[in-house]
Amino acid sequence: MDAFRLLNRLHISTALVWTAAGDIVAKDNGVIIVKKTSGAATQVTLPARSGRGTFAFVKDGKGDAATNAITIIPDGTTNNTTIDGGANFVLNVNYGAAIFLHNGTEWGLIGILDPQLSLAELQVLDGVVAGTASASKAVVLDASKNITALGSVISTAPTGGGIGYGTGAGGAVTQITNRSTGVTLSKLTGAITTRTDSLAGLAAATFVVTNTTVAIGDTVVLSIQSGSNGGNTNAYVSTVTNGSFSITVANGNAAAGTAETGAIIINFAVVKAVAA
Repeated sequence: MDAFRLLNRLHISTALVWTAAGDIVAKDNGVIIVKKTSGAATQVTLPARSGRGTFAFVKDGKGDAATNAITIIPDGTTNNTTIDGGANFVLNVNYGAAIFLHNGTEWGLIGILDPQLSLAELQVLDGVVAGTASASKAVVLDASKNITALGSVISTAPTGGGIGYGTGAGGAVTQITNRSTGVTLSKLTGAITTRTDSLAGLAAATFVVTNTTVAIGDTVVLSIQSGSNGGNTNAYVSTVTNGSFSITVANGNAAAGTAETGAIIINFAVVKAVAA
């Protein structure tokens, strides 16, 4: 059973948002949010559970767990004495959260989340019952904020940010010397400005882009943003290797036609890919 189907089995009477001093006993609360007015180390006792497939969700709502750790323990009743065979689990990531699943004999940790989820977003879980949320595959978020999806990731929004890279992922570089001079830009996306040396009709120039993010199986997508004056100039990826790819700029005009002399800005994006 994947993670989202398990979430569908949550039966929560209410989320517990804890702002007072002292330790917390969750009782019947499946979602526990530690948001103390005065930060302090906290012990959270998970609710007693006797059946398989029940959840508990503990969240650092104040954002100080790296300083004031949250120690999570079972309540000590029958089948509630351990977490994955141990006495406790310590949550020490600011704004982090931990999800536990009871297997009928003990609690088990099934996920640690590191995003800064809002209280409103967390309370969406409050009162979830079977059939009200659906997803056919799990999404895994690791400590480095990498997301792995076991199924498809599809955007259906007609507007907005779409699927792609955000600010901070890209870079820019300008070619020097001539149109065959290599450049270095180790980013997953970016813009390359070429030299302005004359490129005659039917001529082509190839240069290497040294980029340590690129693997031999990746696909590099190009487009010309601006700068071409030849009217029939194309840019394409001619080779991909580990740590680099090559771009060929070709003037498609006739031999006696317009020479390309523009500083062409070429956009690129690396799409990670595998052969198996």
